[in-house]
Order: sequence, then C-alpha cells, then structure tokens
Amino acid sequence: MASHNKGFKNNWYPIIYSDFITTEKHYSTKIWGEPVVLFRGPDNEPVCLQDRCPHRSAPLSLGTTKSGVLSCAYHGWKFSTGGQCVGIPESKSMHKEIRAKSYITKDSQGVVFIWWGQGEPNVPIPTTKEYDDPNFRKGSYLADVDVNYSFHLSNLFDPVHFHLLHDGSIPDINAANYGRLEPKEILDTNSILRYTFNNPEKRPGEVFDISFDPGLTWTLRLGTVDSDEAIVIQQAFHVPISENRTRLLFRMYLSMQRIPIMRYVPQFLYDLRNKSVMYHILGEDINIIKGHFNRSVKYGAPEVNRPLVEDQLLIRFHKWERECLELDGGRPWFESWTSREKCVGCNCGPESVIDNEYPSEYPPANQKWVEDFNWWVKFLKVGVTVSVGLVAALVYKSFV
Repeated sequence: MASHNKGFKNNWYPIIYSDFITTEKHYSTKIWGEPVVLFRGPDNEPVCLQDRCPHRSAPLSLGTTKSGVLSCAYHGWKFSTGGQCVGIPESKSMHKEIRAKSYITKDSQGVVFIWWGQGEPNVPIPTTKEYDDPNFRKGSYLADVDVNYSFHLSNLFDPVHFHLLHDGSIPDINAANYGRLEPKEILDTNSILRYTFNNPEKRPGEVFDISFDPGLTWTLRLGTVDSDEAIVIQQAFHVPISENRTRLLFRMYLSMQRIPIMRYVPQFLYDLRNKSVMYHILGEDINIIKGHFNRSVKYGAPEVNRPLVEDQLLIRFHKWERECLELDGGRPWFESWTSREKCVGCNCGPESVIDNEYPSEYPPANQKWVEDFNWWVKFLKVGVTVSVGLVAALVYKSFV
C-alpha cells in the first residue's frame, strides 16, 4: 500500500487532538475552508459532519452533544454516527431517510484524522514510532497563525533562518554554536532532506532531518550521524482552516535516554516551558511570514526569487504543491455548498461571513500560563539554591 496519494484530495488530514471531543462535547473548525463539527458517537468513535443541519442549514455546532448524539439548536434534529438522523421532535419515522454529510474519521496516536476525499481510504494514517516509546517525553500543543498554510510550511522548510531570526530563543540554538547548515543528502522520495552542522567543535556529528508528508505535516528530527535514534523531534500538523488562517498541532519529543534529566522534570513544567518557547518563536516568525505573505499575495512577488542550495526542500515542496493543483484541477479550497457565490441581499462573499466564526484562540488572550511558568522557575531556583546550601552546610559540619 502506498504511503499517500498524489494531490491534496484523498489523503488523511489531522484536525484536532483526540481529547478535544467526547460523547458529551463537540468541536467545530474548518478544513480547507469547509465548516465541520466533530464529536464521539455512542461507541466512542470519532464522528465528523458538515457543520450544517440538512433541515435549515443552521450550524450544528451551536447545538448540544449528549450520549454521542448531536442535537441541532434550531429545531432539535438529532444526529449520530455516520451523520444518521436519529430523531426529529415532530416526526417518529421521517428521520430514517435523513443524513448529514459525514467524513470518515479515525483516532491515531492522540490525534483525530479525517479522510478528505472520495471512497474508502486506500492509504494508511501516518504515524510516529516514538509516540509509543516510553523512553521519549512527549508534549502536545496548539497554535493559531493568521497566514496561509503554505507560507508557514515554507518558513519551516527554511532551516537557515533558525539561528539568525531565533538567535538565543531556541534552547541550545544560537549564532555562536550553530555553524553553517549544509544539505547532506535526500534520504528518500518522501521529501526527507538531511542537513549536517558544519561546526564540528560545537556540534560534533549532529544532523537533523526535515521531512514533509501530505496531510501538511512537517517533522524535524535532531540526532547524530552514527545513530538512527533521535534526540529531539518536533512535529507540526497544519490544519488549513481558511486561506489566511492555519491551526498548528505541535508535538515535541525528547529522548530521556539521551537527556536523562528529563525523567525527573514534571510534565506540567515540561509543557509550560515548551509553550513559552513555542509561542515566543512563533511571535518572531509571524511578522516575517505576514510580510512575506503580503508581498507575495498583494504585490505578486515571487515566493523564492534566488534559490540557494540550502533551499532544496523548499523548492521540492512548492513543486509538490503545483503538481497537486494540476491533479486536483485547481484550488483545494471550499467555496460554497451550492453554486451561489454571493449571499442573498448583500455583496459579501461566503468567506467573509464564515471566517469570523472561528477566531484565533492559541496562544490564549489570557497569558496566565506564562506567569505560572515564571513563578515555578523562580520557585525551583530558590529550591535548588537552598538545597545546595543545606548540603554544603552538612558537608562543612561533618568536617568540623
């Protein structure tokens, strides 16, 4: 079985973490611009429906979920697994003929994936072997970026900027110890490119592999040339909410065999630290990406003007995008459920109406988690200082 199909369609797309939906709680978002709502059916399996009731097109997400059944807030129509209508207050039998549009949906490694295409899935859901490895500390986070998915992925495929734009922001990555990145080799046909650090004194034998999979997933694996085991893995699932908004499902893995001290770090501190670094780095990236997006979309500037040897993966990514557009016959974005392009009674397009339903949420406006993290750092510093002082006092006393 192939690992993926060519084109944007007929592939698995990650959409949200598995714990965001239950039999009592639904989650609404968009995929390629189409509003969808997710919840768990009575069998606890994930369900994904178009976010509109087949009756009057009211958003199903405005309703309530109970015991694996989603009820429309407008007239009380009830929907469950596969979009089947399981009840209408005014009718005892008519509901059997009614279904909401549904998408094949599966859980995999703590993420809900939907099959964005026709027919039954013919490729597997991509997995990460380290997810089930107890020797890796894991963390899962969310971030919203108000740019097109392509521009954010392009930024991640440009590793040369890491130590310049983020000098000192990424732990152990700065201009002094980074050296020059040299594209070493293409490891396979799945757009995996290996880079080596040309700084043998500061980073002897270190390499990192950057890969991309359809489903808009970017993965970076930091390791060494003499081992297949990664030290650090960063993974970013890109959910294309609209043409100018992307939700990132970001995962961080750290090897506790290579970094043993991580076994003793509480999970909540690990998460607070990762969120602090992630949102700080995104803040540094976003001004550049928005400027790039503006220059390219508004003024027609080329995405890559003078490609360098370090831009190999970026060039391959844009080549893949062009091939997808040709295969799919044009834009992958949802336009409307009918051929009508304008709302009745106004001059706005559908996107200007729908987009405001899904505001950016991550990082949250309430930044209390930053205060929590700083408080715990101060607490630990004081604790370590006091502990060292007590040990020193005991040692001194034993010799007096």
